[in-house]
Amino acid sequence: MTAIFLKRSKGSRAWAAQTSAAQVQKDAPWYTLILPIVPVVLKLVFDFSVIGGFVLAGFAALFLCGKPAGQQAVL
Repeated sequence: MTAIFLKRSKGSRAWAAQTSAAQVQKDAPWYTLILPIVPVVLKLVFDFSVIGGFVLAGFAALFLCGKPAGQQAVL
């Protein structure tokens, strides 16, 4: 019954939205690519907490990658 109903229903069309010129987005710095393994190294070498390692790696990634291009100042 559903197949018959869907077959009879009219199709929908999507229209492309016009936008301004696309901004070029730069890649993350090369040294930030090692941050995903930081929690593992902290756990294996220094017997650091796993959650603490992820928190430290997350804050390091936020600090090292910089402000995103689309983010506006709050003040």
